[in-house]
Amino acid sequence: MAKGGVLEVFGIHTGERWAAWCFGLAAADMKTAITAVCQFGSHCHTTRLAVATAQEDFSSFRIYLFDICQSSIIKAVQMPFMVCPSDF
Repeated sequence: MAKGGVLEVFGIHTGERWAAWCFGLAAADMKTAITAVCQFGSHCHTTRLAVATAQEDFSSFRIYLFDICQSSIIKAVQMPFMVCPSDF
């Protein structure tokens, strides 16, 4: 589930919350919104997600590699354009 800059990951069978992250919080930027989320990896049991974000004023775009097991960001890349779900 994603709302604004907050991502929460739940198990579909149990409803248990596996991970959560607030994008933009570390930089005290509450104007970050998640624009796309996609499972990252070649097999269906991957624990990583690709998460795209954009600033509210469309001045900054990033893609993050998020590890569900560690509930942390592994890598962040600044993008010159906005990433949408169809781009994944």
